[in-house]
Amino acid sequence: MTANYRDPTHITDENLVDMNKVDEVHKLLAKWLREKMYGKDVREALARLAEQVSSDIYDDRQVALELEKLAKELQAKWDKDTQKIIDEWKNTLGGLTVDSEVINARINVKGVVYKTLKERLNAMENERFTIKSGESDVLITLQDDRFSQNHVLVKEGEVDNSKGLSGLIIAEVDNAKQDTFYLKKVGEI
Repeated sequence: MTANYRDPTHITDENLVDMNKVDEVHKLLAKWLREKMYGKDVREALARLAEQVSSDIYDDRQVALELEKLAKELQAKWDKDTQKIIDEWKNTLGGLTVDSEVINARINVKGVVYKTLKERLNAMENERFTIKSGESDVLITLQDDRFSQNHVLVKEGEVDNSKGLSGLIIAEVDNAKQDTFYLKKVGEI
C-alpha cells in the first residue's frame, strides 16, 4: 500500500489520551518523537516505542495467562465442591431408614422411651447440657434446667484417664451475674 503524504495541515485537535494513564517511559518516548531534531533520534525513539509496546503486551499476556489459569483452578474447585454437595444430597435422599432404627432412637441412654423421635430431640435440646470429650469414650450429660442456653462454656483443662481412673469434675458459677458456667478438674479417684 502506498502512502499519500498530501495533508499539509497540522494536528490541532485536543489530545484525547488520559495522560494519568500513560507511564513515564511512554511519556519520554512521545517527548523525544515530538522534540528531537535529527531523524536518527526520531527513528531511535520510534524503535524504542515499538519495543516498549511489545514488552507491555508481553507482560499483559502473562498476567492474562495467570488469570486464566487461576480461573480454571477456581472453576475446577467449584465443580468439585458442587459435585460433593450433590453427592451428599443424593446419598441423604437415597438412604433408607429402617423402622427399628427410628424406634430405637426414641430411647435414651437411661432407658426413657419417648413417643416420637422429635420429642426426644426436643428434650435433648431443651433439657440437657452435653459435653462431648474427644479424650473419652463416655458421653457425659448434665441436667442444667436450660442453664446452658444462656451461658458460656469455658474449658479449664482435661482429666488424665490413662490409668483407667475417673476424674472428678464439679461445676460452679463464678460470678454474681451467672453468665459463665465453668467445669473444673478436682483430682483423680
